[in-house]
Amino acid sequence: MDDTGWHEGTQRKALWAAATGLVAVFLIAEGRRKRVAQEILGKGFQGIAVTDRARAHWWLGMERWQLCWSHLQRNFQSWVDRGGEACEPGKHLLEYTAPLFRLLRWVRDGTLQRGTMQRRMDEVRQHVRELLEQVQVCADETAARSASELLEFWKALWTFMQREDVPATNNHDERLLRHAVCMRKVSFGTKSPEGSRFIERALSTVTTLRLQNRPVLPFLTRAVEAWLHGQSAPSLLPSPALGLSAAA
Repeated sequence: MDDTGWHEGTQRKALWAAATGLVAVFLIAEGRRKRVAQEILGKGFQGIAVTDRARAHWWLGMERWQLCWSHLQRNFQSWVDRGGEACEPGKHLLEYTAPLFRLLRWVRDGTLQRGTMQRRMDEVRQHVRELLEQVQVCADETAARSASELLEFWKALWTFMQREDVPATNNHDERLLRHAVCMRKVSFGTKSPEGSRFIERALSTVTTLRLQNRPVLPFLTRAVEAWLHGQSAPSLLPSPALGLSAAA
């Protein structure tokens, strides 16, 4: 799950995207708020969401959350770029983030057993915690506050180690947002709530169909024909052949 800035007329809003491997949902709403995340996922959400650590996601709890390591990597880099007391620990955190991604890539490629990855990751976890504890008490208030949050959310940093089906980043969602970002740069957003609803539905439909390798034009044709004849619209949910579990 991720979001990016959006303009609706003169109002500044956010375009949210939530995606599994086979389904994507887009929503234009007012800012990064808890109620928006709950509207998309449902208050009784029973899955695991991979997100950044924005306050809108804190309601998920440690059991339903994986913090995105790509966002964390950018956080650590910002500590380095800003200089000060958090700079040196930030450099070391980046050094430990690199092997984390490398181990995950080897598991994905089949060149490393998952059990071996988990054992090697124990050392990474130990060093990351020690470095965050250093930053937590440093003079850089911004970095110290971030480090305190990460220690508070410690379990959510490592959900991917217990759950093989949970990625360590939300890069999948960020890739799906790129087309919308390009659209925003050309169109400068939408002019009205009606325009925003159209963009949400068009993005959700086209992106979901592409994730399932289904052609877009025939689906839209069937949808219009169904509306004209008062029939049920075709479903965007994947067929059993594609694996319903991937869209749960």
